[in-house]
Amino acid sequence: MKTKYLLMVLIAAFVTATGFATEKPQMTISTNDALVASIRFESPVPTLFEMTIQNEQGEIMYYKKSGERTGQYNHQFDFSGLNAGKYLVCVNYGNQSLNRELLVSSEKIIISPVEFCYEPYFSTEGGKLNVSFLNVAQKEVYLTIYQKGKLVYGMYLGKDMIIQKRLDLNQLEKQEYEVVLRERFKKHSAYVQL
Repeated sequence: MKTKYLLMVLIAAFVTATGFATEKPQMTISTNDALVASIRFESPVPTLFEMTIQNEQGEIMYYKKSGERTGQYNHQFDFSGLNAGKYLVCVNYGNQSLNRELLVSSEKIIISPVEFCYEPYFSTEGGKLNVSFLNVAQKEVYLTIYQKGKLVYGMYLGKDMIIQKRLDLNQLEKQEYEVVLRERFKKHSAYVQL
């Protein structure tokens, strides 16, 4: 009897400890009747972060980059002066992000559930570009490459959960390029040297 009791206590302690050990950052959004959204980011471990609010066309309406590690950030954003439509809220921290869609009308704001994403990984080797991306949302992903703002290459990468591509770019001049991976919530960009 004591052994069963001890085993149950140990299992309960293990489950409780694992629950606390795996706490992840969270983004919560609440709204009021005046079309003001309160956006809150909380992390159990202080971290650097970037928050972006953009419209459907990709225009940035708000951007905040933390200067130091923090465990929480709160911002109120007034949508009443903006056009009705879809807005994307993204909080990046490390190589991960939390994303939500806001559907704004003249009367209210409808908030989607939060989606967790990873940032893509880019590397070059011998004139070849390696792209890895965990597409958790399983939505369409596109890749474009720019040289001094001019489009030089573009392709559809698909909507599989795991995207890994190796592109031969040896036909391009040896210089710096901007690589942009565009998915449902945002554009991820990095500069690579060929």
